[in-house]
Amino acid sequence: MPALIGQWERIADQVDASADLAFTRPSRLPGRSVADVVGRLARSVAALADAAASAPPPATAPTLSASVYLAGHLTALPAGRQPTAGGLDAPALGDPAGFAAGARSRLRERVAAAVAAVDGADTGRLVAVTAADDGFPAAGTGGTDGGGGSDGGAGIRLGDLLLAEVLAGVVHGLDLGVEPARDALRLAVKACTGELVTRAPGRSVEVRVPPFAAVQAVEGPRHTRGTPPNVVEAGAVAFVELAAGRLSWSDATADGRVRASGARADLRPYLPLLRIA
Repeated sequence: MPALIGQWERIADQVDASADLAFTRPSRLPGRSVADVVGRLARSVAALADAAASAPPPATAPTLSASVYLAGHLTALPAGRQPTAGGLDAPALGDPAGFAAGARSRLRERVAAAVAAVDGADTGRLVAVTAADDGFPAAGTGGTDGGGGSDGGAGIRLGDLLLAEVLAGVVHGLDLGVEPARDALRLAVKACTGELVTRAPGRSVEVRVPPFAAVQAVEGPRHTRGTPPNVVEAGAVAFVELAAGRLSWSDATADGRVRASGARADLRPYLPLLRIA
């Protein structure tokens, strides 16, 4: 929880410091403005607050992991949709000053509400989530008249939802040029290496992401002693960006952000590990 709050605060500080016209500029995501990224974050933060306050999902609802929640609920903008303010309900882009003021205040309000909602909450309990019509994650009510009881509703452990928000916060923070908070980056790396091991079980490749993680993955001959014949080593930010599809394997290995040695030390078949749109 402190890691998530620290990451949100960093992002909110960056948004507060951004020039009014910055919101109208393209982000590094194709077809997305900076306003879109901020809007997605605001929706995601609000969804967490709503989920924490929701009734439990029905017993028949599927239970999602953090990675499945991210893949299924943080989807790309529908085809043809233009970059907008996302969930900020801010003034039109024709009024940059008004738009920026709305974006800043709404994000701060939603962060404060989410922090209050999860403070002291039982991270092991199931909360209800569903997908909003526009593709943004939304909280379910757990009842039969909507939310967790409607088509597409599901449950997720609050702790896993918090982890998903850490991942989204780190990646979208990087989209906005925000250096991740150390604890948030550590959790993001652990989650991404864990997803790699799930996606590509095995012991033929050692993946090192100092100082946060070292795992073995990929099916093949097992390494038992000495220096592993297949090693991938990446910086923490580079590994998260690889996992989230923000950085290509070829670019990362070409400029040294990722170092790979050995015939099996190629993670391209498993990337990206997560879809955070």
